[in-house]
Amino acid sequence: MADRIAARFGHRIAAERKRRGLSVVALAAGSGVGRTIIRNLETGQKGCHLDSAVLLAAALGISLDGLSGPCERCGDHPAAGWTCNACGVSGEDPQP
Repeated sequence: MADRIAARFGHRIAAERKRRGLSVVALAAGSGVGRTIIRNLETGQKGCHLDSAVLLAAALGISLDGLSGPCERCGDHPAAGWTCNACGVSGEDPQP
């Protein structure tokens, strides 16, 4: 489950970065989070520390909740117990 959450979070960072026309280098410069960390997050190879998540959300001009929650706009689906603030879609219980 943690791998799925990390992958979804990284996908959202990449989607928001691209939507704003930012390169990884520009996001790193604007957030203070290293390029390698951003690349690892976007590819789902690593999870994210809270301080990095806050910095990335601020640099992207989105709330942490908006960045970590799912969004219908990018086709992402919420994990169990999560509800998207933008579209109201709720996650289902994980399969056993």
